[in-house]
Amino acid sequence: MPDIEVVSKSKDEYSGDFYSDLMDQYKLMRSTITDLQNDRNTNNRFLISICTALFGIEGFILRELLLENNGDTFYLLIASSVLPVLGGYISLLWVKWGESYAVALRTRYKLLKGMEAHFPSQPFTREFELRSAEGYVAISDIAVSLSKFFLSAFILMFIFSLTQVCF
Repeated sequence: MPDIEVVSKSKDEYSGDFYSDLMDQYKLMRSTITDLQNDRNTNNRFLISICTALFGIEGFILRELLLENNGDTFYLLIASSVLPVLGGYISLLWVKWGESYAVALRTRYKLLKGMEAHFPSQPFTREFELRSAEGYVAISDIAVSLSKFFLSAFILMFIFSLTQVCF
């Protein structure tokens, strides 16, 4: 059930055109949700590119070290600590960022649903119900899972790199 307390005044208490003004505010809220989703998608693409590049560079360095086994301490240091730690830190920030986006979107959707409760039709609320019934998984949940995957992969890579350096 949406929070109908989103609207601070009833139609009788409001001096303007209640439904027209509410619709304008509804459109504005919908627009901010779309902007937030677009921002999140841009940031996800950027962060997945960085993590993938760091993972690839780390893999290349490790491959070279394992094949050549030349013991160059500079490359061993980079392979065993700097890149995995950097990637892990970026992934951790990505996790937090994704969780923050999810909270922001849930809050805005709750407000939107509260506004819709005053309209004769509630298409957004109904669409959400239908998606949920079909097993819809929110993109924000997928992005957080992907960032956690990269975080785990960098931690494992760090451990693997240290075992190659130490043994």
